[in-house]
Amino acid sequence: MTDHRIDLDEREERPQLTRSAALSDYLAGVIEDTEHLVFGNPRGIGQAARLRLKDVWIPQDVTVRDAGTARAEASPAQRRVLDQDEPIQIDAALNMRIFRKAVITGNPGYGKSTLCARLAHKHAVEANQQGRGWIPLHVPLRMVNQRGVWSSLEDLLHRLPQIHDQAQRTAILDANVHGYLWIFLDGLDEVSTEALSELRRRMEVGPLASANRVTLTCRTADYWNARPLRRLDGTPVLELSGFSEDELDLYVENWHVHAGAGRTAQIRQRISRTRRLLDAHGDLRELAESPLLAAVVCIVESQPREARMGRAALLRRAIDHLLAFPEWRRGGGRDLEQEQHVDRDILRRIASRLAFRMLTEEGALAISRSDVRGFIAGQLVEQNVVDGSDEEDLDEAKRAYFDRLVGRSSAGLMQERETGWYEFAHRSFQEYLAAQYLIWFAERPHRLRLAGRTEWREVFGYAASIVQVSGQGAGDLLILVHRLLKDADPGLRPPDDAEAAREVAERACLAAEMLAEFGVDAARQWGLADALSGTLEPDTDDPAFAGLWPYAVRTVLRLAERQDLPRLVRMRALCAVSRIDDPRLSTEPAGVVARLMEIPGGRGQVGTSRPLDMREIKKTPSSPPLEVTVRPFRMAGFPVTNREYAEFVDAGGYDEPRWWSGSEASRWQAKDPSLHQELVELWESQKELNFVKEFSEAEFAAYNADKSTRIARRTMDRDLPLYWHDSRFNLPTAPVVGVNLWEAEAYCRWLQDRLRSLDLIGPDEEVGLPTEIEWEWAAGRRWSGTARAYPWGDEFDDTQCLVRDFTEAEPRIIHFGAVPVGFTRIGLAPDGPEDLAGNVWEWVSSLNYPWTDPRDREARGGLDKRVVRGGSWYSRERLASHVSFRVEDPPCNAYWDLGFRIVVRRRL
Repeated sequence: MTDHRIDLDEREERPQLTRSAALSDYLAGVIEDTEHLVFGNPRGIGQAARLRLKDVWIPQDVTVRDAGTARAEASPAQRRVLDQDEPIQIDAALNMRIFRKAVITGNPGYGKSTLCARLAHKHAVEANQQGRGWIPLHVPLRMVNQRGVWSSLEDLLHRLPQIHDQAQRTAILDANVHGYLWIFLDGLDEVSTEALSELRRRMEVGPLASANRVTLTCRTADYWNARPLRRLDGTPVLELSGFSEDELDLYVENWHVHAGAGRTAQIRQRISRTRRLLDAHGDLRELAESPLLAAVVCIVESQPREARMGRAALLRRAIDHLLAFPEWRRGGGRDLEQEQHVDRDILRRIASRLAFRMLTEEGALAISRSDVRGFIAGQLVEQNVVDGSDEEDLDEAKRAYFDRLVGRSSAGLMQERETGWYEFAHRSFQEYLAAQYLIWFAERPHRLRLAGRTEWREVFGYAASIVQVSGQGAGDLLILVHRLLKDADPGLRPPDDAEAAREVAERACLAAEMLAEFGVDAARQWGLADALSGTLEPDTDDPAFAGLWPYAVRTVLRLAERQDLPRLVRMRALCAVSRIDDPRLSTEPAGVVARLMEIPGGRGQVGTSRPLDMREIKKTPSSPPLEVTVRPFRMAGFPVTNREYAEFVDAGGYDEPRWWSGSEASRWQAKDPSLHQELVELWESQKELNFVKEFSEAEFAAYNADKSTRIARRTMDRDLPLYWHDSRFNLPTAPVVGVNLWEAEAYCRWLQDRLRSLDLIGPDEEVGLPTEIEWEWAAGRRWSGTARAYPWGDEFDDTQCLVRDFTEAEPRIIHFGAVPVGFTRIGLAPDGPEDLAGNVWEWVSSLNYPWTDPRDREARGGLDKRVVRGGSWYSRERLASHVSFRVEDPPCNAYWDLGFRIVVRRRL
């Protein structure tokens, strides 16, 4: 496999421009308008105080989500990159002819608009200084909501404030004739339903049909949602990545270096402090994958901070900064001594009510200047800040609060995106503020109605976080939770209509997720400990809400068991139960032993005569049939879960050398630098085999791009599983992932010692990983006389395992991350060990030798590859769930879809 970047030499040749004074003036204006960060400046938004984009920004990669017409136009080398679904350097991709027309999608706050600004600035500088390249034209698409769709390019140019006179319009129209424009159509997701159809038609006959370069941006979810349709048939789609760990670290360094006003030592302290905060809180590091919120982390962390900070606290402090610290402007605005007094509590309340109002009005993102001012005036009178009959006082107060809200005398929670139209700096801020109003001020029936709207799911999660911190509104929160659960009570007759049943189930899932977000510690802290236990249905007249947590678990667990509900809803239900308290799996040693299943021994056949084809380079041939004799053993019913592995972590397992047997394992536990160097060399020599599909993800691509200097996190410098703090992979009863072979074996030795000390296994029994033959013997029921090709039978059945959807040309991920163990057969009687196919790959102890090889396949130690089995939610292999399918990995590797399970066997 070659490098994971498209060669810059394949870029399209830049055109030679005809210079004119009007064009130079226009390009100079673009350069001035796009030179600085729009958001993330430590000292407000005054021109002199802002950070330069090129000093701070870290361009992300993109992945081709839909090649569209690019595939037909691509060279053979480019086509290979498209087919391998690998990350591409954004500048390299957009400079290529095959992406002359392209849509950039990304999650909220991932920097789509900043990308447009950066590219516009780059090409304006190039065109102005060298007289070559493309002339950038930035079009914020939200403007069509107020002014309608343009009828022609000339009409569009008259609407853009950055174009000042007819001479500039003429220069741009002339460039359009030659195809020299680079048009950035920014914010397709912000176009109203009413304007969308006409805008699509105008783009298809206008910019998309022209010889110009065109780059559109849209939120990922909005682009692929069919209600309404925003997709543009045939136009390539490039998915923008968030910051990888390394990119985030570099962004933090750049920001503090260029924002800091202190000495070098102080700046380094701030960099170190911010990185420690991100390392200590996995949820913040995940949140900071968003470049906008990475800036918030830097801004907030550069100030005195709370001892503990989570997601809700970060947003609260960020909002306080954006609203309430005019001193950060350092002279960027009017004299602060002369500024009208603004009550910060009133200002926050106004922002909260405004955010709620905008979201309830069909998810409005933008609001006019006059509406903002009118809303502020109404709130000031309603809250008795000023006397409404005194027009002069009201006008002065309205101006002061408006200036603070939109950044004229603060950093700015809202920003003017188009003349006279304002929106929140990020939707997360709007959703957090709406959550404040939802839980503290909204009427109960209104809350109940909003709970049925999918777009409010995040808001309700924030609401639970807010209540967790303050305790204010806890009663109302739990009343809402109870009502949503009551509708889905397993004792009630479910709705006959499938869609109604799905909606009721999703509302109950939301209730459980809110309880999980609120948490048991907060329940105890705020006098609600009785809600954590009990068996009776909770009574909403009971101020203690006795039994609410168990009631939520029972109700939502029953939803996970209902086969008539959509699979994704059932997965969501079981994930919510796992976050609260999954009652199915005790971590008590006796419970661990009780879940062991007897696997009879005997003489039988393993392997297969059927060729098992693979898509990827990482191939381990399936074994031809082989007669083997297997001794009886016991196998765990499920892979080891995060909750079970936490017992090992809490017992100091990573600090106890006796669990780490063998040269490599003990050196890894001791963080031996010489082993680190060996692992670096191993990585470099085998990465193209071991990380084929993973390099399509920005996280893995960063390791590849940075060679050996950035792999310490993965290979050595950790005392926890690699994804231990990552909310995508750390559900308590989901399989533990991100563990290498040595970690899995250390857990087995610790567990063996624990079970022996309690007389739960005999002194002649050992706990370990299954051998490859034991794993296949159990998965395929080889002892039974009716051997199976899959753990459930002879035909593939995607309802029996969590794998990708292989019905489409490009296998689609069903659920990003493993789900709690036992999902596929939840509610059914056990039929042997479960999850042997899909969910996560599983380490086995065997070396990857052919089964007929006389060498010892169970030899301990060394860096030779070991076998992994079973397939996963992330695997691209259609046949990975076949019981004879084999893949190999070096013992040091750790992945987000690789775990393990235990066996107990008698010693020979």
